[in-house]
Amino acid sequence: MTDSRMDLWIEERNHDTTAMRFRVKSVLFSEKSPFQQVEIVETEALGRLLLNDGLVMLSERDGWKHLYLYAHDGTLIRRLTRGAWEVERVLDVDLDGGWVYFLGHAERDPYETHLYRVSLEGEGFTRLTTGSGEHEPVLAPDLGSFLDNWSSPTHPPRCEYRRSD
Repeated sequence: MTDSRMDLWIEERNHDTTAMRFRVKSVLFSEKSPFQQVEIVETEALGRLLLNDGLVMLSERDGWKHLYLYAHDGTLIRRLTRGAWEVERVLDVDLDGGWVYFLGHAERDPYETHLYRVSLEGEGFTRLTTGSGEHEPVLAPDLGSFLDNWSSPTHPPRCEYRRSD
């Protein structure tokens, strides 16, 4: 995408091969992490756009709600989580560190919700919360720590500070 010429064009196609094409006036930011190329461009028709290599998406393609990494064209790059349990929702994606932080039910108890992380390579799946119960964490902006708000039928509500690593 990055080019020293100012006559750049971008074309995006969806699964029906419908294309959207627009002219790039300037590249405002361009950086590559180990996991993806990120660019911010100024376009004539749409203003500023964020472009990156892929997206993390929840899908029930195997009957369980799990995380998948897809390319822009809809091609599956890799599956990130698996098993007879479900991801509830994604809380954050750390592109530089290569981690996806999410809530899920990997303990196979629908009444327990925990904070987990998995790498964008689909490795290093780790539960970050402790204690049986319903966890509702608040991640720090740098994703290095979080406040863990949790409770269970046998433990009153509490808030604990935890590290993410």
